[in-house]
Amino acid sequence: MYIKIIIPLVFLLLNCQITKSQDIIFKNDGSEIRATVIDIEDKDIKYKNFNQPEGPLRRISKFVVLMIKYQDGSIEKFNLIHKSHNDSVIVQGTVISERESEVYLVTLIKGWKVDLFHQNKYIGEVKSKEYIHYHCKSGNNLFWASTENKEFLTADLKEGCSYIVLIRPINAAGFWKAHVELFPLSPENDKYYHKAIKLIKSKEPVYFSAEEIDKMNAKLKSFININLKKYENEWKGIRNYKHLSSELCVPKDEFKQ
Repeated sequence: MYIKIIIPLVFLLLNCQITKSQDIIFKNDGSEIRATVIDIEDKDIKYKNFNQPEGPLRRISKFVVLMIKYQDGSIEKFNLIHKSHNDSVIVQGTVISERESEVYLVTLIKGWKVDLFHQNKYIGEVKSKEYIHYHCKSGNNLFWASTENKEFLTADLKEGCSYIVLIRPINAAGFWKAHVELFPLSPENDKYYHKAIKLIKSKEPVYFSAEEIDKMNAKLKSFININLKKYENEWKGIRNYKHLSSELCVPKDEFKQ
């Protein structure tokens, strides 16, 4: 009789001890990571999965973390979302209810560095196999990229929808140069769609602080204005830019782990 009572109590106490000895990382999207936090850097949190103490050291962007509850019961909160001057939200793995659409700008190839813009604002750069997770208002939008060429993408975004845009190289005048195009992805595009989803699910988005974004917008103000004028007055009338249709909304289930 006593044995039957004692054994469950032992398991209960062990379970409580295990729960107390772990850190819990709460993400902005409502999910949790049971972890052992190793270090907190300027932009990243380094941790190991709690059930893999000998496993790999992992990183997660502080921009996607709401708070950490440590094993001693203390709590550390993070509030690193940056709103740009055009009232869009730049970043990164979060679900922001006040924003109406989100766009994943993805590159899948090596050896490229591309500066990205939304309307008249710089939003960051991506390099090899990286992506930016960007929130903005629904309706008509204009995205563009800058390398050796300037590539534009018009977009009609539907409220509450997610979209994926692939940044891919194009063959310029018979030679592979640092020329890119912005290519909207849909589930029907087997060649790139599933690769993009895999990257988004396996890797945190790149992110930039408010200071970095503001500094780059100040630095590139003249550059941005010149290229937008060229787009309006010259390029959009003679170049065949891609369009991101509202129907290319990606099912939310695609991003679940």
